[in-house]
Amino acid sequence: MNNYDRIKAMTLDEMAEHHALFAKAVIDGFTTALSIELTGEVPIEVSIKNQKQWLQQESEG
Repeated sequence: MNNYDRIKAMTLDEMAEHHALFAKAVIDGFTTALSIELTGEVPIEVSIKNQKQWLQQESEG
């Protein structure tokens, strides 16, 4: 199974977690590369919840 098929077969919860972790990795990479510090970091659980809500809205529209 290739990556496309794996993502296509994900449940909504799995996709929300995947997207939240990817977003966190991108943000962590930028902050490290640019040597900046962000304040008010969002816990990953909140991020997953927000991603799930966004995905649900996108699938309805």
